[in-house]
Amino acid sequence: MSGVNYFSQEDYDSLLSALEAAKEAREKLGIQIKTLEALLDNSSVLDKSKMDDSKVSVLSEVTIKNTETEEELTYKLVFDNEADLRNQKISVTSTLGTNLVGSEVGDVVNVKTPRGNLGFEILSIKN
Repeated sequence: MSGVNYFSQEDYDSLLSALEAAKEAREKLGIQIKTLEALLDNSSVLDKSKMDDSKVSVLSEVTIKNTETEEELTYKLVFDNEADLRNQKISVTSTLGTNLVGSEVGDVVNVKTPRGNLGFEILSIKN
């Protein structure tokens, strides 16, 4: 660009706000890129054909029953960055997730919560 650009104070402030927002977005993307790169750098690919389908593992869809209330819940166990409770995706590193991993249909896992221990029976596993 050459020459001087003339703006009203309102337009100048608007451009300045847009610049700040763009810088903030760039910073967030940089952090997200570094997080994804670190995740990939420390990853290995699982051969699903060699996984034990009878046990809960990462990417399993598990139906469990609360042994106290009899309520049935279905969750997919995912990595931390994919966890989304509203979409029934829980992290394998969450309290419930770590207790479910390695379990089989019929097992009852006990999860410590602030309100006491909760028991969950494994009803089904889909890998």
